[in-house]
Amino acid sequence: MGNKVYVVPHTHWDREWYFTIEESRSLLMHDLEEILTHLEDNPDFGYFVLDGQAIVVEDYLKTRPQDHDRIRALAAAGRLKLGPWLTQTDSQVVSAESMVRNLTYGLQTAERAGGAMRTGYIPDSFGQSASIPQLLNGFGIQSAVFWRGRTERHTRDVNFRWRSPDGSQVNATNIAMGYQVAKYLESDPEVLQERMQNILAHLGCDSTSDNVLLPAGHDQMPIQKNLPTLLAGLEKANCGDSYRISTIEDYIADTFADADGLEVYEGEFIEGKYMRVHRSIYSTRMDIKMANAAAEAGLTNRLEPLLSVASLLGFDYSPSLVAQAWRTILQCHAHDSMGCCNSDRVNADIKHRFVKAREVIDAHTNMTLRLMASSIDKSDDEDLLLVFNAVASPAVRLVEQELFVGTRDFALLDVDGNEVPYSVVDVEAYDAQKLDRQIAHLNQHIPMFRVVISFNATFDGLGYTTYRIVPGRAAAVVETRRPLGARIGNDMLAADVTADGIRLTRGDGSEVLATLEESGDEGDSYDYSPPPNDLVLQDFVFQPQGVTAVEGVQRLAFRAERKVPADLDERASGALSVAAVFTGTVELRDAESFARLHLSHDNNAENHRVRLKVITDLEPEYSIADNQFGIIRRELEHPEASCFEELGWHERPDPIYPMLSFCALTQDTMGTFVATKGLREYEASGDAHNELNVTLYRSYGEIGKDDLTRRPGRASGIKVPSPDGQLKQHVEFDLAVGFVDGEDGILQASQAAHLLNTDDCTFQVKRYNDFRLNPTGKRIPPSYSLFTLDSSVVLSTVKMTESGCGYAVRFFNPTWSAVTVETPTIQGHIAHMSRLDEEVGTQAEEQLTVPACGAITLVYLSTHADPA
Repeated sequence: MGNKVYVVPHTHWDREWYFTIEESRSLLMHDLEEILTHLEDNPDFGYFVLDGQAIVVEDYLKTRPQDHDRIRALAAAGRLKLGPWLTQTDSQVVSAESMVRNLTYGLQTAERAGGAMRTGYIPDSFGQSASIPQLLNGFGIQSAVFWRGRTERHTRDVNFRWRSPDGSQVNATNIAMGYQVAKYLESDPEVLQERMQNILAHLGCDSTSDNVLLPAGHDQMPIQKNLPTLLAGLEKANCGDSYRISTIEDYIADTFADADGLEVYEGEFIEGKYMRVHRSIYSTRMDIKMANAAAEAGLTNRLEPLLSVASLLGFDYSPSLVAQAWRTILQCHAHDSMGCCNSDRVNADIKHRFVKAREVIDAHTNMTLRLMASSIDKSDDEDLLLVFNAVASPAVRLVEQELFVGTRDFALLDVDGNEVPYSVVDVEAYDAQKLDRQIAHLNQHIPMFRVVISFNATFDGLGYTTYRIVPGRAAAVVETRRPLGARIGNDMLAADVTADGIRLTRGDGSEVLATLEESGDEGDSYDYSPPPNDLVLQDFVFQPQGVTAVEGVQRLAFRAERKVPADLDERASGALSVAAVFTGTVELRDAESFARLHLSHDNNAENHRVRLKVITDLEPEYSIADNQFGIIRRELEHPEASCFEELGWHERPDPIYPMLSFCALTQDTMGTFVATKGLREYEASGDAHNELNVTLYRSYGEIGKDDLTRRPGRASGIKVPSPDGQLKQHVEFDLAVGFVDGEDGILQASQAAHLLNTDDCTFQVKRYNDFRLNPTGKRIPPSYSLFTLDSSVVLSTVKMTESGCGYAVRFFNPTWSAVTVETPTIQGHIAHMSRLDEEVGTQAEEQLTVPACGAITLVYLSTHADPA
């Protein structure tokens, strides 16, 4: 029996890379119009795939709206393949909710344009998350086709069953030779025949099936119009073989018609043996990576939960505005865009998009809080402070609030009239003219005070509470203390600053030391690469800078510094001319069992890498990190790393790994974790692999370079200078370091990461504001709780459904054991089981079992709504 070759014409469309979106759109106007015309005029040229991302059509129709009906006709006929993604997503450093929204908006866009391809096509992302089958199944997608990351260590055959830890499965095909394997097929029959036989011989070694998936396209490649003629010639020259222009869906249906005996693989694909996966791109342009994380958290951990509560109380949800923010950041999630392996001007565009998304998020958050707070009854002589809590489990949250008051003396009262103890962190005389443009216009000067206070707020679940600010009343003010020494501690943890670093000690005697490491980096925008003779500096000198203790929190300030080389030339000679200085605080909050670290730094050196190093006494078997909706174990050493060049690896498989918000090491009932705000890369090092290294930043000066130490051979990308990649700017980092009770206690790390990435959400109703509003005409209670979530799971999001008919609540279980939880209740609503696509299912039971590394989505419909 001969080969059955499924030839899939496509173009891999990088919207931006070393060129901007505007530049690629000009090419798209030409190429896509040519594709439409050729498909219309040539029925024998059956199909064309637009890279699995629907945004390509959006880009095109912005410039050629007159072609809408042409695209709809071809897509509806199944000849032009669109989606399912909005953009070709990275899956290593973007959140679960980002990937859910990518599929949500991608399928919406493709369906509006005529129809969506229901296959998880991922041709060029730099590795594949273990959660992808789960994400695809959540949208009813049962297959995946991808290129990068697989080796024979995962599966022997390119066709297999891929399973997520929660049990979700897809039929998966690895494009072993890449999406560009059949690019620009030759017109010369002999040359083409030789090339095709080489391809089939290679692919035959990787598959037991006679079916061969052959993508025919490349980056920004125009349609190859003579493809039917070339395939007819190949079929004639190879008796028994068939060559047909086909769809990915046809290949999947035929190849997996009988799935018996297929290998089943559970896990991720991030090995660069046969193709590059760039196992250190997770720290490229860390300023942009952190901006992305801040935008993601601003939406899922702040704005969407707030709008859900507000809309249930009668305020506007503004779904189109939320979608605008999501679509803005999703434009930055394509593999090159999120990898930041682009020209400086493209990275500047990406960074600006995150700025604009944050402006939308912050502005709408502030306006919603103001409308809600202004709708709560209060006395005319009092101010009111509304505090919103997006952590759905019962919690005590530290609130540090900037207040503008008429007197220095005031009391803070809760909704029951009880005095709330607070500390004054800062106070200064102020002028109302700075707050109210009307006063400024009249050139009036009204004296007041700007006061920063600190206090603990208690919440039953997701919702808000309010505090009355009563002027002129004696208050329970807790003195701000600044004791001498270099140690702070609460009931659970102590922290010291010594010359070697920051030492954390738990009540049971467990200790870790957090310090800094600086080393060289001769790499490029794709990969870190150490110089052949590196100078690794691990002896930063730490100095305590004083303790501040206020209500709810203690902070120990510190300074860490040492001299480092200015560049690679100095590093090679051993010269040290640049002062690397970090200032920061270690913070212990009353209700938290982990330490928060804040670091501030101005980078003045080039081609180097700086990491936070947390040294433990553990002897772990593997490292642990979080990914979308779960966690993953990773090996500490790769068995082929020491001989990677002899074995033909495209890049050395160092244990540099991605994470979303935390990494950890465990041994028996002990463990240590590091959680971060947007830092996405870690490595376990040391003789016993007992050191957790989290990359703070790396700096480089070129997009691509040849012959790197850990990536020999050709350059990735193009060899063009990228001076902004040196990151010679001010940077700040927020992390948390704590202990877990072994692998079984990893939930503690996930909860800490969620707390770290959930910012305060407050508004003070005061007399003077930057603009004025009429009364809302609404009255809402002084406190409100939407629902309470069991503490054995972590909230992913609460939002209005895309249909607008109800609310979606999603939570996940970041452990390796299933848990049973009480179904959260929302007053006046009934919970229905759902998928990630928010399809309404049966009514939820009172208790739900959440599988290991699994997520539950519930859709809440009003008791007056029709589930159908």
